[in-house]
Amino acid sequence: MKMNRFHDLRDYRFTNGEKFIFDTNVWLYIFPPSPKSSSETLRSKYMASLRAMRAAGARIYLDAFVLSEYLNRFARVKWEEHNRHQKQAVFHSYKTFRNSPYYGEVAVKTLTAAGKIAAYCERLDIMFTQYDFERMLIDHSRAVCDFNDSVLIATCRYHDCKLITHDSDFAAVDYDLDVLTHNATLFP
Repeated sequence: MKMNRFHDLRDYRFTNGEKFIFDTNVWLYIFPPSPKSSSETLRSKYMASLRAMRAAGARIYLDAFVLSEYLNRFARVKWEEHNRHQKQAVFHSYKTFRNSPYYGEVAVKTLTAAGKIAAYCERLDIMFTQYDFERMLIDHSRAVCDFNDSVLIATCRYHDCKLITHDSDFAAVDYDLDVLTHNATLFP
């Protein structure tokens, strides 16, 4: 079985044309829903890596799954914040919050965040029919990784992209993938 290769972003030298996909968690560090929802240290590290990538001429891609996860998590953080800070109009379900007038402000913020991410990226198709669907389901059923992570891995492999993540779950997954991170627990 081929193993993933983990790289420390502090030492990594990006090259012109090199291809990357950022995991949702990294975008949430770079563009957090609120200042309290992200570590400023990690935000600074990943932002510095993003700048270094761009300076080197690396290519950064975004797929619909990553953007969808980002926007959903962003809006849910705003819902949780709303409920913590309101004395009235507490919404017990996210769907109720999403259908309320309060969500309009959140929608503007999610669109702004999506625009910031898109400004750094090229869009990339998820080639789901080309992926090893059975392996993705087996890995999910064995709790090797969640299904969205399997899709992200397959997208990276199909398009020959390296993955930027902070998720330690990728240490348990072997897909012959280059994984770059500031998460020291991912290094052997």
